[in-house]
Amino acid sequence: MNFKKCLVATAVTIAGTSMIATSHANDITVTPYGKINVTYQQTDDGSLDGAELKSNASRFGLKGKAKLSDSVQAIYKLEWQVDTTDNADSDDNNLKARNQFVGLAGGFGEVIAGRHDTPLKKAQGKVDLFNDLEGDIKNVIEGDVRADNFLQYTSPKFAGGLKFKFATMTVKGLKEGNILGDHDDDVNTPDIVVDANEATDASSFSIEYSTDMLFVAIAQDSDVSGQDTKTNRVTTQLKLDNWTLGAIYNEHDNGTIDEEGYIFSVAYKTGDHTLKLQTGESDEKSIDKEMTSIGWDIKLGKKTKLFSFYTSSDDAAGNDYSWFGVGLEQKF
Repeated sequence: MNFKKCLVATAVTIAGTSMIATSHANDITVTPYGKINVTYQQTDDGSLDGAELKSNASRFGLKGKAKLSDSVQAIYKLEWQVDTTDNADSDDNNLKARNQFVGLAGGFGEVIAGRHDTPLKKAQGKVDLFNDLEGDIKNVIEGDVRADNFLQYTSPKFAGGLKFKFATMTVKGLKEGNILGDHDDDVNTPDIVVDANEATDASSFSIEYSTDMLFVAIAQDSDVSGQDTKTNRVTTQLKLDNWTLGAIYNEHDNGTIDEEGYIFSVAYKTGDHTLKLQTGESDEKSIDKEMTSIGWDIKLGKKTKLFSFYTSSDDAAGNDYSWFGVGLEQKF
């Protein structure tokens, strides 16, 4: 815990300066950033039937770049998730590693190494209108993986808005029971479990096309969610005046059963208010699982948002859950 406290103290000290620290001699920038998202909600999920105060993937981090030449720069990010409603002294898991990497960027594109969301996960774009809340698509479909031992190449954006990403994840000499990465969920579901001293490789790629009005992506994970598994994803999102329409088709083959799922979302923005609706159905998490969410966001400031939501979920096993919450998000 001493090391974790040191990390927090360092980040808070840097953020307290309220500025970007720059070394002009080496053209190095360091930018502190983060957000705190907390909801007061009524939860009925089988384990709790009542009120709770919940931190929704609140996080802080440091990111920056270093100019190496007129055409190449080094880039980096260190990010942690923190539970702002919990007591860190009694919970060693209060800090959780998120995307953390170092890399190079230039006209050739971008290469990063470390720990990062897979291209398939990022291929969801902004279709998920309830990200980090109970209605998050990770609770309906497979594929939301933040991988360890991660190496990724991202192409430059070609004329018209096309780019592609390819990532590989390699682990060697692990003891039995260790994992390649983790799903971005509360249960930290293991992905690849390997035998002692067995080398395991996994890959993920995506092709994306984006303009001011349209986002389209296709992606595939191979062995990322487990040995002999494959996940395919197709995403599209369209902006029409005040409306934003999105859809995701997901297919997950765990080596034994090949299942599929769908996500649909729609948002209507007027002034500082945004009304949201999202629904999903899949057999990937549980048989005939359905989840529907409605929400209302109110922009109070450039980086401050007040919001409310209601989410309901049911499946073939008879699990019928619901959540209603009001929250505040502050970015910095």
